[in-house]
Amino acid sequence: GGVRAAEERTTHFETLFNTRLDQNYDRKMEIALKAVGFVRDHSTIFIDSSSTCYIFARELFKKRFVNLSIITTSPSIQGEAMRYPDSTLISTGGLLRQHFNMLAGKWVVDFLERVNIDAAFISAAGISPSLKITTSNSELGEILRVVFRRAQEVNLLADSSKFFKSAMLDIAHVRDCRRIISDRGVQRKIDKLGQSGEMPELVY
Repeated sequence: GGVRAAEERTTHFETLFNTRLDQNYDRKMEIALKAVGFVRDHSTIFIDSSSTCYIFARELFKKRFVNLSIITTSPSIQGEAMRYPDSTLISTGGLLRQHFNMLAGKWVVDFLERVNIDAAFISAAGISPSLKITTSNSELGEILRVVFRRAQEVNLLADSSKFFKSAMLDIAHVRDCRRIISDRGVQRKIDKLGQSGEMPELVY
C-alpha cells in the first residue's frame, strides 16, 4: 500500500465554456466583428449560447443600435448585458446547463415557438462534408431547429476549423442559412465548398 498524488490531467472536458472560449480566439473575434455589420436597428435577434456568439454579443453591446431586442439562451450574454443598461435583452428561461453555458429544456422550446425573430446568430460543432450543420448536444439541436423555423434569416458563425467536421446530430443544411460568417482561414477550403452548389453567402 501507498499513497501518491493524482496525475494532473493534460486535457479538459471539451464542452467547458471557458475552454472553448480560448480556442481559436482570434478567429472568433474576427468573425464577431464581421457579424456585427449584419445587425439592424428596429429588429429582434436571437443569439445562441456558443463561445463564438458570446464574443459576438460583447462586440454588439458596444454599438448603439436603435430599438434592438436580443433573445438569448446564454447566461454569459445575460451577465454581459448588465454592463449596458440601455440594452434590451430577453432571456428564454429554462434549465441551466453550466458546462454548456446554456439554458435548455422544454421551457426554451415553448418560448421560442411563440416569438418572431428577424435574424438569428448561431454556431455549431461542425459543418459536415455533406454540408450539414451538426452538434453533439441534443438539447442544443432541438433549440436550434426551432430557431431555424422561427427566424427570417439565420447567420451561421463558424470558424474555418469547423468546416468538414461532423458531430453526432444534424441540425439543418447550410442552404437553410442566409449566410455563413467565417475567418480568412476558410479561403483554403473555398474550392471544395464551391463544388457543392448549395452554399449560402459566405463572408470571410
